[in-house]
Amino acid sequence: MQVVLRALASRWTISFIGVVILALLFWFFGPLLEALEGWLPRLACVLVLLLVWGASNLVLDALRRRREQRLES
Repeated sequence: MQVVLRALASRWTISFIGVVILALLFWFFGPLLEALEGWLPRLACVLVLLLVWGASNLVLDALRRRREQRLES
């Protein structure tokens, strides 16, 4: 049970939920802006959001691992 709660409260999960909410806002309210009227620009925005989310989480994990290795040595 604690493993499930720990996974749900992790940075990856919480930030993914935020990115999904932001992507839904782009998708449904995007047509209100001229530049995002078509489905292709909105899809591109969603993909960029996912790419930035993944890259930033990977960088943060790498920095955390490096900091932990310095503390151990």
